[in-house]
Amino acid sequence: MATDYSKLSPAYRGYALGLMTVMFTLANIDRSILSILIEPIRVEYGLSDTQVGMLTGLAFAVPYAIFVIPLGAMADRANRVRLIVLLMLGWSMLTAATGLAQSFLILVLARMALGAAESGCAPTLTSLTSDIFPAKRRGSAMSWLYFSSPLGVTLGLAIGGLVAAHFSWRTAFFVVGLPGLALALLAAFTLREPVRETTDRPNEGTKEPSSIAKALGVVMRDHRLLFLMLGGAFCIGGQAATSIFMGPFLIRLHDMDVGQAGALLALTYGIGGMIGMPLGGYITDYITSRFPGRELTFFGFVNLVVFVIAAAAFLVPSWPVAIALLAIYSAGCVLYYGVTFASFAQWSPPHLRGGASAVLLLAMNLFGYGVAPQFAGVMSDVAGAMGFAQPLRIAMVGSSILFAIGGIFLLMAGRAAMRRTAI
Repeated sequence: MATDYSKLSPAYRGYALGLMTVMFTLANIDRSILSILIEPIRVEYGLSDTQVGMLTGLAFAVPYAIFVIPLGAMADRANRVRLIVLLMLGWSMLTAATGLAQSFLILVLARMALGAAESGCAPTLTSLTSDIFPAKRRGSAMSWLYFSSPLGVTLGLAIGGLVAAHFSWRTAFFVVGLPGLALALLAAFTLREPVRETTDRPNEGTKEPSSIAKALGVVMRDHRLLFLMLGGAFCIGGQAATSIFMGPFLIRLHDMDVGQAGALLALTYGIGGMIGMPLGGYITDYITSRFPGRELTFFGFVNLVVFVIAAAAFLVPSWPVAIALLAIYSAGCVLYYGVTFASFAQWSPPHLRGGASAVLLLAMNLFGYGVAPQFAGVMSDVAGAMGFAQPLRIAMVGSSILFAIGGIFLLMAGRAAMRRTAI
């Protein structure tokens, strides 16, 4: 039976949000820990960087993209607490089981299953949070919920590097996977299903029902949405491709062990993301209030600067300088999130907003988390075959170019928006 959260105490609503944030954080840890463990895995199985790119990218992103819409639709119909409990039991067991893998094929299959299970996490927790909190508190509640993304990355890098350095990469998967089983049971017994919000808008339902085909048509016809989608996909592609190989980059080119690399990346890439993501939102709000219509132009140029900083970080021979540049890059590479999602939602027709957002997420996940890491791995292997002494450095600089391409598309989206406003 559903519960009206407005009749419950603020303390319980805070507990529910805290519990869901921890659940989302564990999901992000399970998803991201592979990036710091990939070098010992590569050495043990004798993998090429192309195989590394497939394991970290396409193996996760393709199942995620396939299942995110069906599971999101299920969250609109089923008991969401039961759904997220089942999903968390699944992805936690899969994470722990990854530590038992005895072949590259088993690792790929485990990663594919993990992508499918975790695809339902964000839509289910987002739906729950929307119905637990009233509209006037929903923004801050969502901010806390999605703060779990950079927090999970930070903890995954730190825990994965520390455990792998003192024990093994297999142990690290057990350490981060098993707590999810206990947390899922806690949610099953203490988290209540909220009453779903209904609408009192008289014109609701007068438009044709949303569908992916209709939403895709809207995105393709509206140059603002199309350029924004391409900008987001290329930006997140540069971010994903460089982050996946950042641990191996420090280990291979700067002679660090996995523990040192994990700690330094947690302090730079992880914390930088925790700073940059909310900062991007504040900057967006400031520009919108003072210079309306200039938000995308500003962030387009920001991403061109991010490309230069990233390329410099991967080219300098001194690791302290590289780490300092990575700290700046890590805060800058996520600034575009707020303006991208806010602008996309604003320009999408209200009755197609959910479907249009799904198109954006599909593009960003398939290209950003799937194709881009694969591209980086292939580039590294090709550079090695061509005789380059440090092929991974070539691949990292090449992946950084994706930020510049994304920045250009953001500039194009901003220009298309200004033209439409002028008309």
